[in-house]
Amino acid sequence: MNIDETKPNRQNRTITLHLGNTLAEYESTYLSETGLAALIRRVEIADSLDWGCLANGHEMGCPRQLHFTHHNSYRRWAKHFNGNQSWVVIYRVRCLDCGAVFSVQPSFIIRYKRYETDATEKLMTLLFITEDSYRMAGVSQTLAVDKQQAGSWMALETHQDQAIQPMALWRLVQWLGQLSPAQLNLALGVDPPTHIIEDEKHASQAEQKSYIPMVYAPKEALIWWVDYLHSASEAELTASLQRFQALSARLTTLTGATVDGWEAAHNALQATFKGITLAECHFHALHKLGQHLATYKRQRQKVGQPLTETEEITIRAAFWRVLKATSPEQYQQALEQLPEVFDQEPLASRKQSLLEKQALFQAWTTDQNLAVVTTALDQCMKFLNRKLENMQTFHTKSSGLATINAWAITRNCWRFLKGAKRAGLSPLELAGADFLAIPWLQWVNLLLSAWASLPSSAQALQLST
Repeated sequence: MNIDETKPNRQNRTITLHLGNTLAEYESTYLSETGLAALIRRVEIADSLDWGCLANGHEMGCPRQLHFTHHNSYRRWAKHFNGNQSWVVIYRVRCLDCGAVFSVQPSFIIRYKRYETDATEKLMTLLFITEDSYRMAGVSQTLAVDKQQAGSWMALETHQDQAIQPMALWRLVQWLGQLSPAQLNLALGVDPPTHIIEDEKHASQAEQKSYIPMVYAPKEALIWWVDYLHSASEAELTASLQRFQALSARLTTLTGATVDGWEAAHNALQATFKGITLAECHFHALHKLGQHLATYKRQRQKVGQPLTETEEITIRAAFWRVLKATSPEQYQQALEQLPEVFDQEPLASRKQSLLEKQALFQAWTTDQNLAVVTTALDQCMKFLNRKLENMQTFHTKSSGLATINAWAITRNCWRFLKGAKRAGLSPLELAGADFLAIPWLQWVNLLLSAWASLPSSAQALQLST
């Protein structure tokens, strides 16, 4: 080949299969003559399922009779959480029908990445659960593996070569963030929610504003969709929700959503999910009342008639009676009983809101599956807000999207700690996913390795293991 010739693209012929959770398990099971035969059998099963590159990696016209043999093997490094490295034997198998050669990669190895999945999972936990920055995640890693008890600075000096660098961690985040949480949820067999909470938050990175909408299933505390937009327009939000819906026909059955008072979000949801029932968050209504009540108190103070504590309690209680009314009749009666202060500004706008949004505030009375408040999602967004505050700049829209996708997936897979109401279970498991005792990041690795040929179904994914 001379310099003027175009170098042909190398064909992807790397098969990723679950061959044990750890390197030790892989070596004890498959690095023997009988183990090699079992591995080849796993490849033949995967070929029957069109798994990953097996779907189009054979030579043209191959009859694909599911006959493979051992071709050769090679070794590659895998880096552990403590910075140490181990050799991993990678088998290569050959199709006896067409001669195509495939590498068989265990799922605890990430293609083109140095760190194994166990180390990557722990690093994602440091970054997204304990909320370290890119640099501080490496610091936490070195302190975690220190055994000398010589002080934190000595630990950093001693283990600096083993610690992951910020750019390497960023690349792992970009790899994980290729998936949206909805794609992983569906692939693990989780049924889509019928009722959600939808909310949005504003963020600022390098003086550039971004806008992050989120779709959340409150029953399982499961994030289904996050996006990273540079505009807060109704059109952008509608396009984002339509991208979410387009992932699968199974995501077209949303029947109810609890939202805040932003009209653009209402319109976007109704445009995307036909016939959806919207409910407005009672907490946001009370929060708005508090803001207007503060203005009213300042007005009264200014004219020398300060609002007494009893009057304030009466105003709040009357407003709350309207929101918690269980029938249209009770709602109207509570409206009529509002104190006279609701007939003058600034509180008159709150009474007008109750009149105009009666259907939104009372939707929960006809559909018990609707959340009354968005508090669960608000709490989740507080975690995201803290993450964004200590995270380095995302630089680009695609990098920002990958980062919040990786954050959402990590939170969905992270198990609640001891002492929690649902200790030992992750939101994904609460929603019905069965990890089959396989670490969650290996599931992500399997899914990403076969995404081009994999229908988003749990059956195909689990058969591959």
